[in-house]
Amino acid sequence: METGKRELEVLLEFSRAANAAVTVDSVLREIVKAVREGFGYDRAAIFLTDPANPSLMCGAIATDDRGRERPIPHICVDMNDDSRWAPVLEGKREYLLTEDAGRDIDLVLPSGKRVKHHVVVPLTTPQRLLGSIAADNAFTDQPITEAEAGTLLAFGRQAAVALQNVQLIEELRNSEERLRSLVTSLTETLYSVRIEGGSVTPSFYSPQLEHLTGFTPDEALKTPEFWRSVTHPEDRLKVDRARDELMKGRQLSLEYRIRHRNGEVKWVLDTPVPVESPGPWTDVNGSILDITDRKELEDRLRRAQRMETVGTLAGGVAHNFNNYLQIVMLQVGEAESLLQQHTAQEEEAVAQLRKAQSTLETTASLAKQLMAFGRKVEGARSDISLDELVARTLPLVQSSLGKSIRVEHLPDPDAAPVVADAAQMQQVLINLCINARDAMPAGGVITVRTQNVLMREHDRRRPPHFPPGEYVRLQVHDTGTGIDASVQERIFEPFFTTKPVGRGTGLGLAVTYTIVTEHGGWIDVESEPGKGTLFSIYLPSAEVSRQVAAAQAEAPPERIVLVVDPVEQQREHLASVLESLGVDVMTAEGVSDAMAIIWDAGERLDAVLCSIGLGGVDVAQLLESLQSDGTEAALIVTGERGEVRDREQLGVSRDITALTRPYTPAKVAEALHIPLETEQPVRHAGRRGHRIQPSGGG
Repeated sequence: METGKRELEVLLEFSRAANAAVTVDSVLREIVKAVREGFGYDRAAIFLTDPANPSLMCGAIATDDRGRERPIPHICVDMNDDSRWAPVLEGKREYLLTEDAGRDIDLVLPSGKRVKHHVVVPLTTPQRLLGSIAADNAFTDQPITEAEAGTLLAFGRQAAVALQNVQLIEELRNSEERLRSLVTSLTETLYSVRIEGGSVTPSFYSPQLEHLTGFTPDEALKTPEFWRSVTHPEDRLKVDRARDELMKGRQLSLEYRIRHRNGEVKWVLDTPVPVESPGPWTDVNGSILDITDRKELEDRLRRAQRMETVGTLAGGVAHNFNNYLQIVMLQVGEAESLLQQHTAQEEEAVAQLRKAQSTLETTASLAKQLMAFGRKVEGARSDISLDELVARTLPLVQSSLGKSIRVEHLPDPDAAPVVADAAQMQQVLINLCINARDAMPAGGVITVRTQNVLMREHDRRRPPHFPPGEYVRLQVHDTGTGIDASVQERIFEPFFTTKPVGRGTGLGLAVTYTIVTEHGGWIDVESEPGKGTLFSIYLPSAEVSRQVAAAQAEAPPERIVLVVDPVEQQREHLASVLESLGVDVMTAEGVSDAMAIIWDAGERLDAVLCSIGLGGVDVAQLLESLQSDGTEAALIVTGERGEVRDREQLGVSRDITALTRPYTPAKVAEALHIPLETEQPVRHAGRRGHRIQPSGGG
C-alpha cells in the first residue's frame, strides 16, 4: 500500500471514530490507537496540559510493549525545568525528532535498553495548547523520518480539534447536570416564555410545574396559551395587564390564583423578568412560587386581628356607653320628678323624654356599629365615601387614643367614591390610628386626609401592574417618633413588632396591607426618626373599578367542545370537522383526562362528544359525573350506527344526543345546533393542540 494512501485511510478512520466518541477518554484511546496501529509506531503516549499550571504537562494514557493501554498520571513534564520538549510546546519548533532519545532525554526501557528513535508533536488548536503526542520505535529500532514526523504533526492538529470538541461537550454536559440538579432542588417553578403579538409561547418549564399544576412540562409546552388556561378566570385580566407591562421592559411581581388539574385553587407569586430582545418580541424568564399557605395564614391573621381591634376599642366603647347611660338616667329621673310635681309641666317632661329617646337611639347606633364590625361578612363591597367613613370612625377611636392626642380630619369635598368593604376600611383606619398613638407616648397630632389623585401612564408613584386613572388617597400622618429605615422594610410582616411584650402582636399593619391590596390598591410609608410617619393608601375610584369590571365583562367567554375518544384517528377526524365549523376543540383519550378538562373549562364548556367506544360503563360514568356536577354542556354520544344507546340504556336521566358515523359537517352542526353556512370561519387556529394527555403520556 502506498504511504500517502495509508495515511489518508488512517485519518479518515480516526475522524469517523472521533466523531462517534462522547468522552475525553474515548478520544484519547482513538488517538493512541491511530498512532500505534495506523502509523505503525511501537509505542504511543498522550500528555495533557494542567489547566491550573499551563507549564506542567502530565501523562494521560500510553501503550506498553504489548499494545495495552494504561494510564500514566505519574509521568509529568515541567517546561520550566529546561525540558527538551519546551521549544515544541511553546511553538518555537513544529516537532521534536531525536535519533538517540536515550542519550538526549534519558529515555530508557525497564530492561535498560535505550530508546533511539523518538518523536514529539503538539496537540494544539488555534486557541490553545491541549497537550502532546509522544511516539517511539523502542523495540524495532525503526528510524523515524522527517516526512513521518510531518505526517504525525498534521494528525496531531486534527486530533487536537477532536479532543477540544469532546472536552467542550463534556464541560457542557457537566454544566447542564449541575444546572439540572440546581433547578430540581428549587421550590419555585422556573419558566421561559416569549411574548409576541399578544400571545405567550413557552419554551421551558422546570419539573416543579407538575407539583404546582398537575401537568408535566411536556404537556404544558405542547399546549398553546397553557398558563392562561390554568390561571383563575377572575385573575386573567391582571395577568394580561402584567404581560403588557413586560412588553415595555418592566420587572414585576404579582400574586394571583391558578387552578390545579384536580380543581384545587392555589395562590402563586409570579416574578417575571423581561430580557432585551432584538425583534418585536419580548423574552421573559421568571419563577412561580406557591403561596397558598401564606394566603390562608393571612386570612386567619385578618380574622384574629379584627378581634384584637375590637378588644382595643372595648374600653372606649364602654366609656361612651357609660356616659350616654348616665345622661339617660338623669333625663329620665328629671322627667319623672316634673311629672310628679305638676301636670302643667307635662310638655317639658315630654321634651326631656324625647331627648332621652334620642340619646338611646344614638347609643343603639353605636352598639350596632360595634356588632356589625365584630361579625362582619367577608366581601360585602359597595360604593362608599372615604370621608364619610372617616367621620364615622374617628369618634369610635378617639377615646382609645387618650386626651394628649388630637385628631384632625381634612376632608376633600370632591373626593370620588371607592368600591370597598366599609368594615374592612374602618379596620384599616383604626389600625393606623392605634399605630400612630403608640408612636406618640407624650402626645401629638394625628391628621387624617383624603384627596383625589390622578395617576397617569408614566406616573412613578403608580406600581406597574395597577391601571392608570383616578385614585383616592387616604393619608394618616402622626407627629411621633418616626420609623428607622431598617424597620420600615419589615413593618408589614406578620408578627413583626417593636413594641414590648404584651403591648402588641404585630398584626395590625400586616392585615392593613392585605386589606388594601385585596381592594386593588397599595400603601406607601414615609418616615424619618424624630419627624413622624405618613401612611398613604391609594384605592382605585369607583369609576376605575367599574372600568376594570367592564373590561373583564367585554372579553367574550371562550366556548369549548370536548371530544372524548380512545381511538386517535377517530378523535382527530371529529376534531377537524369541529374546527372547520369554527369551534374551539379540546380532546381527551379517556374518562379521567376528560374530567380534568371539564373541571378546568367549567361554564365555558358547550358540549361533550363522548365515544361509545370507551365502553358502556365509562360512558355512563362520564355522563353521570357531568349530570351530578350540574354542568349545562350538551351531551352527545358518538359511534357507529347501532352502537349508540339511549339514555335509559346508559343509565342516566339527562337527555343525550346521538351522533353516528360518518361525521359530516352537516351532521355535526345539526347535533351542536350550529347554523351551517357556506363558509365557516375558523377561530383560534391551533386550539385543538390544547390537549390533556392520559396519565403517564408524553
